[in-house]
Amino acid sequence: MWNTLSNAIWGAQSTASLSAAETASSSSDSKGLATKYFENFEPPTQSKKSQRSLLYTSEITTLKKMMPLMKDSQERELILAFSQKIIEQAKEKTHSTIQIETESYLSSVIYLAGVNYKNLADLIDPLNFEQSLEKVCMKCREDISKVLSNVMDLDSECTIQEKEMLRATKEPIAIAKILVTPIGSINVKLIPLVIELMNREGPDFENFIKIKLNEISSKYMLRKEITLAKKPNDPCADMNRILRSYLQLEADEKINDLHAIQATLAALLTLLHQGPVGSCFATSEAKQVQDEQPKWFVKDMRLLIQTGELIRMVEKEKMQFPFVSKMADDDLSCQLEFDTKGNVSEKHFSILECIGIKEALMVMGISEPKEHLEEVVKFILESKKVTIDNFIDTFAKVAIKDEEHIQEKHAKWGKLAFSLQTNSIGRILEYTMASMAAAPAPSHNSKMDDLFGGLKLNLKFTNALQQLDKSFAKAVLSELKESFLEHFHYKYDPDVNSEAASDGSSHFGAFVLYAKEPGLTMKHWKRIKNEEMFKTHLLKAFDALSSMKEWNQDKDKKEGLDSMRSFIQNSNFMGRFKMSYALRNISDTCSIDETWLSKILKKTPWMLAIGDSEGHVFSTYTETPFNYEHTQITPKNAESLIYETLKFCQSKDDLKTQYLTRVDGLHDFNFTPFEDPMLKKMASDKSSPLEEQIKKNLMTPYQMIADQTVPKEAKKELCKFVKERIPASFEEFKKKLACHDWQKMSVFDFYQTVLTLFKEFSTDETALLSLNNNLLMHALSEKDRKGIENGALLAFDTNWNSSQDETIYFAFFFNPGTKELDLGTINHDRTGLRLIGTEKWVKGATWRIFTERMADIGKEKF
Repeated sequence: MWNTLSNAIWGAQSTASLSAAETASSSSDSKGLATKYFENFEPPTQSKKSQRSLLYTSEITTLKKMMPLMKDSQERELILAFSQKIIEQAKEKTHSTIQIETESYLSSVIYLAGVNYKNLADLIDPLNFEQSLEKVCMKCREDISKVLSNVMDLDSECTIQEKEMLRATKEPIAIAKILVTPIGSINVKLIPLVIELMNREGPDFENFIKIKLNEISSKYMLRKEITLAKKPNDPCADMNRILRSYLQLEADEKINDLHAIQATLAALLTLLHQGPVGSCFATSEAKQVQDEQPKWFVKDMRLLIQTGELIRMVEKEKMQFPFVSKMADDDLSCQLEFDTKGNVSEKHFSILECIGIKEALMVMGISEPKEHLEEVVKFILESKKVTIDNFIDTFAKVAIKDEEHIQEKHAKWGKLAFSLQTNSIGRILEYTMASMAAAPAPSHNSKMDDLFGGLKLNLKFTNALQQLDKSFAKAVLSELKESFLEHFHYKYDPDVNSEAASDGSSHFGAFVLYAKEPGLTMKHWKRIKNEEMFKTHLLKAFDALSSMKEWNQDKDKKEGLDSMRSFIQNSNFMGRFKMSYALRNISDTCSIDETWLSKILKKTPWMLAIGDSEGHVFSTYTETPFNYEHTQITPKNAESLIYETLKFCQSKDDLKTQYLTRVDGLHDFNFTPFEDPMLKKMASDKSSPLEEQIKKNLMTPYQMIADQTVPKEAKKELCKFVKERIPASFEEFKKKLACHDWQKMSVFDFYQTVLTLFKEFSTDETALLSLNNNLLMHALSEKDRKGIENGALLAFDTNWNSSQDETIYFAFFFNPGTKELDLGTINHDRTGLRLIGTEKWVKGATWRIFTERMADIGKEKF
């Protein structure tokens, strides 16, 4: 079939030997043959040579799906036959770049066919393949270059907006339209050409685009996520207006899935920038997601476009966050100067010719703005408030003959359309994410219910109710809840930490638990300041309950109640009390109660591994505060973290896995249960205290490694590393290092000495982390390093895996350089152990709890 097709269309016969009729007949037959071949195309696999065909299956599939869009059968067949010949040529060549060249040729065909397939067909001469190929490649290059040049030539456009921001927004949109094919796939093999045609030394936003394009090119799953974007479910939804303005579509053009894909891709390619006041918090969060978790960024963009909202499960409650249409934009408040005819002074163009104003008026539904311009200008000049904001408001009042709230609604969308010319649609995601922090607080009763829920949970975990039958235990807890609510009150106290914050913020105070005092007004109630005070009032609540009932008459019930009272009296409730709502609805700059509440929260780890009573091990997170607590994992608290976790969770039935998502990370963690042999052993071994088990399994076996002599190669590797990081200070560093007899140093001494010296020359946290990892690996012999890796305690999947075959886990391990437990990451096969950068991942991070995974929300599986 390959040879038949080749001979029929691109045969070696000269044009002189064919009559016009013969040529037409030959071309017609061969075109039909090409179509038939493409429809039934299955690349041959008999020989190694023919297996190259498999490399181009995606391009062939794309062209097959584009066939129905090519209405003219002759042009369609010619394009398909031409594409087939490109693949034929690849079979006949063996040089190393043939695959890249062929993919580039096919991507050019796909692009031009999507733009205008008739023009593409005109470039193809059935009797001269090489010349046709050259024309097609040249045309593709010229067209893309022209599109990109038009964006960079916006200086010549009529605009009153910041031109650099205008270009930074428009170029990603232009590139998205170039790369997204008419069938909604991404023409990934065209990316190298697009990057080549961009400015070689472009501004920051172009460098960002190049980084993201390379990332998209190398990550199939990311491309797949982008192409899953769908148009808004509601054709009348406001998101349709946003897409129309953002992509600069015609007023009568219907919004479809293709537009959603283009907008999603453009948002990912656009460098987010901080806007006016109020944008810094939002930008930092969205930017970290865009940079570090692009899949999450794309998923949320898709959800926003399709449904107009983000959905999160927070403390078992489904919370919906509608997209925030307001977008801070300095340009809206900029002063305008124009004459009575609406011509912008000094720039000599009508205000109606401005890109942003045209889009604003279009989305407002004002089809003939010239008819109203004179009246609008008159109003504005009289008011002496000549800003874009006022201009759009006035245009709505003059041109839209409707009720005031309708005029205001249209003006709002006009301003958003104006802002979208210099702001990515990703800013909508950015502000929607920021709105999550302002989620409404639950009622007082809801908070108290959750506080009691924590108490009830602890009673069950510690099996304090074992001596009570189930029905009686249920009655006791029900009555205890009522008594608990009568003795405690939970409220916001502005007098706690009432000094102004160091940054000048006026937000202060905290939510605090109070003990109700009989006969006293609320202002005289006592604030619970410590563990003993809490237990005292809790026992009052319990005693009030038991004295009111005739439960003491039954011997078994009395023993059960006594057991519960003893448990309350002797347990450290505060260390385990559920305080998830403690800081809900407080500003992120708000102070925290520095007494017992702060101490409790600071002890709460944000990650851990737990084992049940049967020895199974699951990955989970703790019940950290809802929003603003900053919890650190350090070598000093790692041991107590593991100990408290394993001690606390013993019952499989009560085991409650919660899903924690960092607001500025939004990591899609995969919570697949797994068993770590060491954890399983520790969880099931009841013969010795857990503290002893931890020391026995994680500390003692590797202590001697810290005392081993450093390998000879260590200094060489170290010097190489340091020279790259601090070249200017390297000689001085080397001179100071020579003062130490490093060849006789232990791993611990070497580690501490080098770290101290390095800090004299650099305070870069990234460099210090890199140095730590370098020392950890190269200061150990291969045998010792393997011992440390084998002894690491796997915690849970990081979801930083580069492929489905790799799994990277968080892990606790003995660090011979510090002689303490440390937190790091390790591959599933126990290789590649590396320290975690606490500055980046732990210190100062903001976290949220989700009790269900995103994958479990709705029908769609992420």
